[in-house]
Amino acid sequence: MIRKKHLLLFLLAVSVSLFVTGTVFTLAGGGTLHRPFFYQFALNLPVCILLGGIDLLVVYCLRKTRLSGFKTVRIALDLLLTSFLSLLVPAVCNYLLTDITAGEAVTRSLPVIPWNWIMVLAIEIFFYNTDQLRSEREKARYKYEVLKNQVNPHFLFNCLNVLSSLAYSDAEKANLFAKRLSVVYRYILDTRETDKVTTDVEMAFVRACPPCHPDKHPDAGGERPQAQHQHRVIPAEDTDRNQR
Repeated sequence: MIRKKHLLLFLLAVSVSLFVTGTVFTLAGGGTLHRPFFYQFALNLPVCILLGGIDLLVVYCLRKTRLSGFKTVRIALDLLLTSFLSLLVPAVCNYLLTDITAGEAVTRSLPVIPWNWIMVLAIEIFFYNTDQLRSEREKARYKYEVLKNQVNPHFLFNCLNVLSSLAYSDAEKANLFAKRLSVVYRYILDTRETDKVTTDVEMAFVRACPPCHPDKHPDAGGERPQAQHQHRVIPAEDTDRNQR
């Protein structure tokens, strides 16, 4: 689903690029930015939004083909296909809506091609940045999963050592320790697929986490303001930090 900010960014890019391109062509031809210029801008904007949508669709489809790994070839094909379409659509519109010949309609549509190149390159840059951000998020999540898988066995090893020593010295504390350990691993299983949980849920987990020294049972965290109870944090599946 297209986000609203992406849609607004697309409309802004089309409008700004059309205005800049139209200004350059007008001033280069010896014209001035008077009322006819802004009338033409408003008249051409809907057509350019349509062309921008076609450019977006062409770039997206070509990125899904086998050419996605050949950037130079793919971008050249992007420019070729979109240039043809950006010339065809305005020419057809001019021919149908005005009393001019087909040759004149094509000639009047030629200034659209440089604008189209700007849009295609902007779309390519947008997709490139999006792919880079997605790749960085995936790398960060992979590192997090690797770290989590390394820490959890270490935490279990420490807890089993404590439980083993308690079994000989204090059976009641060993039983309590085992129950709290089961609560901890139930929490880990329940939040394994969850990115974030509320602060009060996380603090309940911290209080249930068995300490390395069972003779000390501090109330972890204490009371927090009510406004902080619904803050969302990453689940403490790397539970080794809670035993220190």
